[in-house]
Amino acid sequence: MHQLLLRYQGIVLSGLTAGEVAVNSLVLPEVTGFSVLRIFLEDARKGEGNHMSDKIADLVARLTRLEDLEAIRHTWRDYCIRLDSSDWSALGDVFTEDAVLEMDGLDHLIEGLDGQYRGRQAIINDFYRQTGAVLPHGAKPLFVTGHLSTNMQIELQGDEATTLAYFFEIVANDRVLIGTYQHRFRREADRWRFRFLRIAIRYRARLEAADVGGQSLNDILSRPV
Repeated sequence: MHQLLLRYQGIVLSGLTAGEVAVNSLVLPEVTGFSVLRIFLEDARKGEGNHMSDKIADLVARLTRLEDLEAIRHTWRDYCIRLDSSDWSALGDVFTEDAVLEMDGLDHLIEGLDGQYRGRQAIINDFYRQTGAVLPHGAKPLFVTGHLSTNMQIELQGDEATTLAYFFEIVANDRVLIGTYQHRFRREADRWRFRFLRIAIRYRARLEAADVGGQSLNDILSRPV
């Protein structure tokens, strides 16, 4: 196999065979990921001069930032999939126990939805379960597109982060919703979670739709890939 040379700002960190990572002078086959590289870099820093140590510390900080950004996006994706599959217990896990959900612009669908919901249980039971159980004004059995979310901007602030994202959705067969998510995330022991979520509708309209139909996300996910 070809030998890989891992470099950072001119510093040779390790000579590796493809698919291998060196940790504490051992070669571990088929191990990948930032976490193993961080272990190696932390080990390499021990006993080195300040110049080398500072450069490795900078690389570790950059890798940690990349991991945090991806973990935040992962929570965001979990929110969308768990909501669209009506997995309420799993959906609750993306919120902190003391989370706050703020709704702005849904009263035109179901009167009384707008406002704040405080705490994980209230968020799931008083808002999400209700939106899945109550038919909007004039709606027939519901078909939805799912939450199509884009343009996430993330600002990291230590163990917290604020974000802005857009969403597009067709709900209740013929209602178009376009809006924004504003999150405040908090790092907890096992994952990043929503400490605060504001959902604001920026545009809404009713379509002229006929022969509406489709499949549920649960039906799709039940089929093996």
